[in-house]
Amino acid sequence: MLRTGKSFYLSSQNRVITQDESSSSDFYIKLDNIETLVEYDRCALMSATIPRSYYLIDTRHNTFILNENGTEYTITIEPGNYNVNNIRSTLTGLMNDVAGWTYTWSMNPVTGKLSCGVSGNAGVQPIITISDYRLAEILGFLTGDNVFTSDSYVGPNVVNFKLSNSVLIYCDIVAPDGLLQDISVNARDYASINWQQPSPLFSAKQFVLKPLVHVKLLDLENDLEPIFLNGLDWNFTLCFFKHNDFYEKYISERRITQGDMGQEEAPQDELV
Repeated sequence: MLRTGKSFYLSSQNRVITQDESSSSDFYIKLDNIETLVEYDRCALMSATIPRSYYLIDTRHNTFILNENGTEYTITIEPGNYNVNNIRSTLTGLMNDVAGWTYTWSMNPVTGKLSCGVSGNAGVQPIITISDYRLAEILGFLTGDNVFTSDSYVGPNVVNFKLSNSVLIYCDIVAPDGLLQDISVNARDYASINWQQPSPLFSAKQFVLKPLVHVKLLDLENDLEPIFLNGLDWNFTLCFFKHNDFYEKYISERRITQGDMGQEEAPQDELV
C-alpha cells in the first residue's frame, strides 16, 4: 500500500493564457511547488469529470458541396447533436433553401441507410461531394463524389450517429509520448463523464517536471482530434508518487510466513 504521494486537483478553468489561443480542451496549466515532486517518479490520473458537451457534428465536419449541372452550392450544417430523424428534415431544408432543384431526404429503417431524391432537374443528375471523412461516415456516404442515378442517391453505408465513446487525456509531462489515460465514456449527451482510476499503479507513467503542463482532450475514435467542449470546463486529479515505495513497503510491512513470497496474497493496487 502506498503511503506517500502528492495530489493536484486541477481545472481547465484555471488554465494559463498563452500567446496561442487556449480552450478548455487544449491548454496549459501551472503546477505549484514542483520542487516537492523531485522525490517521485510516477504520475497517474486519479479522477476526471468531463462534460459530454461536445457535438456529433461540429465546425470541422459540417459542410459539403452540392453540384447541379456545374453550379456548386456549399451546404453548411449547424453544429449540434443529430439523429436519424432530425437530420433528414435539416438536410432537406438546407438544400432546398439554396439549390435550384428540389430535394427530399429519407431513411430506410430496415437497412439503416440515408437516401436523397431530387425533382425538377430535367434528368440532370446532381452530385454531393463530401471532402470530410467524419461527415461522410455520419451520413453513410462516400468521402468524395456521391453521384445520383435516376434522380436518387442511396448512401452505401449504414449511418453512424454515435458520439465518440473514447476520450484520451494528453499531458506533456508524461514520458515518452504524453498519453496519460484513455477513458471509456458511458454518459448521455450533455451529462457529465465521471471517471475514477481503477488501477493507479498499473496506469501510472513516468514524468518530466515542468512548471507549465500542456493538457489536451483528444478523440480516440476520430484520429486524435481535440474534443470541443463548447465553452464548458472540466476537472481532473493528478497523483505523483514513487513507484518503488509500493513494493518496499509491502515487503517491510508483511511477514513472509510460508517461505516464498510467491505464495503470499498479491499486493493490492491501492493509493491512500
